[in-house]
Amino acid sequence: MIIMRRIGASFVYWYNQKYDRVGHLFQDRYKSEVVDDDIYLLGVMRYIHQNSLKVGKVKSIEEYKWKCLDSI
Repeated sequence: MIIMRRIGASFVYWYNQKYDRVGHLFQDRYKSEVVDDDIYLLGVMRYIHQNSLKVGKVKSIEEYKWKCLDSI
């Protein structure tokens, strides 16, 4: 257990030096929003599933492994 803590601390120290950061690696709060209606849910799902296409990980949406909405 102690060795894993030391490895983790060393990594955070290296990461902070490399990217000119300070503090814990995951110190910022994750952001979330409430999805309270179906229209917003469809928009969120469309955004998630088309993200790989926008960043160039896949050439077409049909190649996306987790595609579940064919009509969006």
